[in-house]
Amino acid sequence: MGLQEGQKVNVEFCRNVPECYTVNVEPLTEDDWEILELHAGYVEDNLLSQVRAVYHNQVMCVWIHGKTLVKLVVGGIEPKSDFAKLTNKTEVIVAPKTRRPAPVAEDNLNTSSTIKTQPSMKFRVAPSLEEEVDDLSVYIHPDSLESFDKIPIRVRLTRLVPIFLSNRREEEQQQQQEAEDGSKASALFATLVVSTNVPSKHAWIGSVLRKTLEMKDFDIIKISCIDVKKSPVGSLILRHFIAPNGPSSIIKLGLESSQQQAQQKLQFETECTAAITEWLCSHKTEYVISQGTCIDLKLRGITERFLIQLGTPKNLLSSSHPLPDEEHFFVVSPNQKLSIEFGEDIIKSSSASKANNDHEVVTLGGVDKLLNKIEQYMLANLSERELKKSLSVPTSGGVLLSGTHGSGKTSIMKHIMKSARRSLIYTMQVNCSEMSDERVPVLRDLFQKWLDEASWHSPSVLFLDNLDRLIPAEVEHADSTRSRHLAELFVRMVSKSCSRHSIMIAATSQQQQSVHPALITHHILSELCHLQPPNRDERKLILEAIMSQGSDILKNSLPNVDTVMVASETEGFLAADIKAFVERTVHEGAIRSIKKRMNSTTKEEEDKTLKLIQADFTKAREGFVPSSLRGVKLQSSGVNWSDIGGLNETRKALLETLEWPTKYAAVFSQCPLRLRSGVKGPEILNKYIGASEKSVRDLFERAQAAKPCVLFFDEFDSIAPRRGHDSTGVTDRVVNQMLTQMDGAEGLDGVYVLAATSRPDLIDPALLRPGRLDKALLCGMPTTKERLEILQALSTKMKLADDVDLESFAKRTKGFSGADLQGFLYNAHLEAIHNSIDMETFKDTTKKEEQIKSEFIMNGVNKLTLAERGHISQRLTMIKKEISRKPVKTEEKQEIPQQKEAEITNEYLEKSLDSTRPSITIEEYIRLKSIYDEFVTGRTGELPSGEGAKGIGKRSTLG
Repeated sequence: MGLQEGQKVNVEFCRNVPECYTVNVEPLTEDDWEILELHAGYVEDNLLSQVRAVYHNQVMCVWIHGKTLVKLVVGGIEPKSDFAKLTNKTEVIVAPKTRRPAPVAEDNLNTSSTIKTQPSMKFRVAPSLEEEVDDLSVYIHPDSLESFDKIPIRVRLTRLVPIFLSNRREEEQQQQQEAEDGSKASALFATLVVSTNVPSKHAWIGSVLRKTLEMKDFDIIKISCIDVKKSPVGSLILRHFIAPNGPSSIIKLGLESSQQQAQQKLQFETECTAAITEWLCSHKTEYVISQGTCIDLKLRGITERFLIQLGTPKNLLSSSHPLPDEEHFFVVSPNQKLSIEFGEDIIKSSSASKANNDHEVVTLGGVDKLLNKIEQYMLANLSERELKKSLSVPTSGGVLLSGTHGSGKTSIMKHIMKSARRSLIYTMQVNCSEMSDERVPVLRDLFQKWLDEASWHSPSVLFLDNLDRLIPAEVEHADSTRSRHLAELFVRMVSKSCSRHSIMIAATSQQQQSVHPALITHHILSELCHLQPPNRDERKLILEAIMSQGSDILKNSLPNVDTVMVASETEGFLAADIKAFVERTVHEGAIRSIKKRMNSTTKEEEDKTLKLIQADFTKAREGFVPSSLRGVKLQSSGVNWSDIGGLNETRKALLETLEWPTKYAAVFSQCPLRLRSGVKGPEILNKYIGASEKSVRDLFERAQAAKPCVLFFDEFDSIAPRRGHDSTGVTDRVVNQMLTQMDGAEGLDGVYVLAATSRPDLIDPALLRPGRLDKALLCGMPTTKERLEILQALSTKMKLADDVDLESFAKRTKGFSGADLQGFLYNAHLEAIHNSIDMETFKDTTKKEEQIKSEFIMNGVNKLTLAERGHISQRLTMIKKEISRKPVKTEEKQEIPQQKEAEITNEYLEKSLDSTRPSITIEEYIRLKSIYDEFVTGRTGELPSGEGAKGIGKRSTLG
């Protein structure tokens, strides 16, 4: 405004100030434009907090972060007015103000070829699939030449950087230029080659060009056609990239050290000259060398990197001359000799030594069907998006692969990502576990960064490993605000990006339910795949894949190992368990080989190559617990079939249902019919909604991991009663989940359900229908023959007298159950033990105790005073101390005679029979028999409906 200090001004209040719809501004200088371009977002968010009124030719002063000042000149205001007010609806249009290019000196025009830029095209860098690709050439499809006026021979190649990466790339380049005494080329010139093998709209780039411009697969590049006039070819100056602590940075003192160092340097330059001459002569056609090209030369078995600078006949560049700013190149004919010089070494930056993480993924075994399913879905999803848009059909969502820890989810998805790259699909992997503790604003920026990168390289697949760690499902009785916020934010951002670009989300999780359900309901993840534990055939394929791609020991041992037997012995093993098991087997084989050499006395020529044998796998299996069974309480009963008497039909049915499918698995796998699902106070019931169902699911999943497995539910009527009788609804939900688990579409493979109850009429009828607990076995009251078998089985661990007749006792124990008969024998055994103890020992002890008598006379009851009580207690304390000080005389050790095993005679059995009564009365037996007959023999098929009784005086709840 031109105001001076001390000048008087007149201030008036303006009423009815119009709101500005559009304002056109221009940076005052080029510096203001560059600063504004870098901080456009900050100015947009904070402009109204600094400027609200505008007028023509106003110079607006905007402070950025309170440190940097940007000046903008107001050009035009709409609606037209002398002044206006800025609001949230005002559109601010900034006109660019770029710097004018510096004039080019005439000397520089003579040092390089004259370049005239022609039309350009954008291409996508494709992975090179051909073995022989010239490292200084660019390959494109013939259809891409239609955009050029004429077929070019030389082209200019640049890498395009998106806006969201430009600031970061400028910082990296600045750091790299500060670390390195020299700069790589930002643009290169190359020979164009046409090939029908190149995919359309893609380009194959030579290895030297890719390394120089730091190109990656599926980057976007711009190829420009240029007119070239040949210029004289000068010399090549090589500058060696060395580590920060390389040999050139170390100063050695002394004449001998200097001479030795000079000799080593001369030898190194000679080897470099021979290597680069060989590289130049390998080109059979005319080639182009650009200023700032980086090449790798193999010297003494080590790959070294060099920077090429070009010199001209007029002014040969040396280490003392700086690198020219302009781009120029040499067109070199085959077998043309070039003079080679060496400049100063360049210190590598940290970014220049980053390793390439694009390693080969090993072949996986046993998951071919799952791989084909996901790959076909991925290709169909990304290739048919244009067709679906034209037909107004909603696009499909991503893929969610769930499985337990160690099942191989990440390896499978990496294998799929590798195959996707062969189909020209860009892949990006993110480990969500590393950022699960980040704040929501940081995660929002990360989401945007991932989606921007995927959009720039589309079609692309964004692989989120362990997504359930970042966006977990909401948990009851816990604050789930963060998870809900992240899920809504992720759904909104992904939906917006996927609608504009060809992007697909792929994720892994422990369980499908562990990921927030909003990602599935909004179709961000549509294809849900679950990785089941491998069966025997799949474990065999996994074992063969691990050994065939492992070390030489495993490769040489594979023909000598019975993989079918090893797979049969590793039931319940996951892919990670099999890999750890193989490593453990190698250690066992090494230990066996060392022991064999130490024990051998003869010096015979032995094969020094270690080969695994079948015994090594057996030894490694001992004590190895797979990950799915760690922390799981597995019970193996010590009772054999021979310990059970009677119940022949029940034992036969259990053998057929439980033991045969495991023992003869190959035969039962060919069975066309679905096998029985099972035979008819646990930790399942929980008052919280959903907790009981989760317990049932976890129980069956643990059983599936430990297959073959028997799930035994004792007192089954307590957890699966009739639905509608529970006021809380907990058991109703448990019954529904049990029906889902037992009657699934795939059935229970290797898991058998065994339930025991004394009241089958209280169990929900739906669980007793065919396909579930359809086989009812009755452990009824034993007959005379069965009672004899029970007594014989129980008496095998006891010593009976020769004259004992168990058959007579079996006839006299009518109405006794198996438990009653066991109690009958145990009581007789206990009676025999008591009578077999030497009573003389007790008599002697009793006599000794009777000799120690305490005589006292009680005249009457007198109440003691407090003083008398204290005196007596003090006296007793002194007596105890004196007794404790006296040495205790140890009696002579007597040899304890060996007790003979108690023998059960008819006398003891008779006493036990007189004191033992049946646990079930006749009335109770008749009532239970009528109930059991309905479920075993007398069932008519009309099962109760499960509804509660509605009559007056009827019970409606379980007692």
